Amino acid sequence: MLTRERDKRRFNRYRRQSGFKLNIAGRTFRAETIDYSFDGIGAVVEDTPPITKGTVVEVDVGPLTIKTKGRVVWTKKTDSGLRVGINRIEFLKKGRLEDYPLADVLIGLQRSETTGVLKVESDAIIKRIYINAGDIVFSASNQQDDRLGEYLFKTRSLTIDQYKRYVDVIQKTGKKEGAVLVELGYIKPQHLPEIVRGLSEEIILSLFSLKGGDFEFKERPLSKDEVVTLKLSAANIIYRGIKRIKEPKKVFDFLQLPMDAILYFSTDPLNLFQDITLDAADRKLLSFINGKATIKDIVSLSPLKDSETFKTIYALLSARIIEIKGDDEILAGLSADEVIEGPDVKIDEEFMDKIEGIYSTYETLGYYGV
Repeated sequence: MLTRERDKRRFNRYRRQSGFKLNIAGRTFRAETIDYSFDGIGAVVEDTPPITKGTVVEVDVGPLTIKTKGRVVWTKKTDSGLRVGINRIEFLKKGRLEDYPLADVLIGLQRSETTGVLKVESDAIIKRIYINAGDIVFSASNQQDDRLGEYLFKTRSLTIDQYKRYVDVIQKTGKKEGAVLVELGYIKPQHLPEIVRGLSEEIILSLFSLKGGDFEFKERPLSKDEVVTLKLSAANIIYRGIKRIKEPKKVFDFLQLPMDAILYFSTDPLNLFQDITLDAADRKLLSFINGKATIKDIVSLSPLKDSETFKTIYALLSARIIEIKGDDEILAGLSADEVIEGPDVKIDEEFMDKIEGIYSTYETLGYYGV
């Protein structure tokens, strides 16, 4: 059985057949992809290549923008050739959003704990997401609608007269947007970080609705100006971003799941207990996932419209909170309540006493005492 080896890829798989060249120690073999994911490729290799589990290969799949090294994690002989599963050794740094959903890219960056800038480009739109040790810390955009003043105006935090005054001062002085808004008295300095956080989230959320585009990640240290301590939750952004998608077909095309597939909670605590805020309807939907209900069952029980239910399932799959696995990998005894509320963390009683002692006296400690 190859179930365990096949599931070494922890990202969603997308079926696509594409011919490519596979290089082993200087020898080139023809191969064809069966499926692919953010961290691996399933393929059939022609002839009889010298491949065993652990072999390092070089792959070049032009249509999927894959040119990297990988390690063979399983093999199987078939009439059409040798089937192999290949896990990437090198991090995927560029590709097309049509081939790799943004959710996969963000989760991949988070798990790699790398630092740098992810650029997403679609026609004239260029948006950047700044990553520090895997955490999303900031975003920027070349679109005028994504400026700070426009964001406040759209969220009705500025009146039309205030907005016009803000634009006038920006054009005359060239000062930074935040500084102008504070100087005009439209926002308080202590509120600026939360406003910037909201704008950064909106810039990233808007990327989920793009019809296409390219992404490229450049690994590099971030400057002091670029490192903003926002630390946005990748899972929460993925969940909210997918829920905003207006075209159900985009979800269906990527979901690619049979209606009789059974959903389970992830067995990986890193996936299961993430910072994510579910609305009431989606909490209800999550309660139907019990290791027995199929997607068809969940859609029929869901209080949401079918299109919204599919989006929720896709969002939870993309955030890795739920998965599709074999019977031998069900996480026994885990309820939806445990997933929603998070793990039961035991805290040392002595530590709790210290916290309560500080809390009872903090009002008399003063700024430096605290």
